[in-house]
Amino acid sequence: IINKGDEYSSGDSHHNDMTLEELLSLNDHLRKIGKEAEDWILAYEKERMRNHTLVDMIKIISEHSVKSGYDIISFENTDSVEYDRYIEVKSYSKNLGFYWSKNEVNTARKKGQNYCLYLVNRDKMEENGYVPTIITNAFFNVFQNENWQKEAETYFVKHSK
Repeated sequence: IINKGDEYSSGDSHHNDMTLEELLSLNDHLRKIGKEAEDWILAYEKERMRNHTLVDMIKIISEHSVKSGYDIISFENTDSVEYDRYIEVKSYSKNLGFYWSKNEVNTARKKGQNYCLYLVNRDKMEENGYVPTIITNAFFNVFQNENWQKEAETYFVKHSK
């Protein structure tokens, strides 16, 4: 939820050492700004779909289902009669960048056109009229797009016999 341009980015330098207390504080900070961005997008999405008869059904699910691969369930348009927009919220400050988990990427691939990334600039989200960047079909438009630089932050390693 936080980008590498922020003060709390990961790094491989020994200058980035941190104590357990600092790590816990960072995790609390990330949770707080993530929740703020999700709440902001929930309000944004309800306003976008204000004329939908099921607008009150739009909700944050990440608090109850962390493995779903998205944060909010919504509707594509006012003709939708069932959930058909799956929203993953990513916030950033300064430079556009975010962490996207393997589970989120796999969910984006499976949901296809119905999976959207909502990229929220925390420096602008309180400005009147601010609109987040919305990327539909995120697997194709981000993960398979060479205009987005991707780098591995962690690896799963196991011994093969």
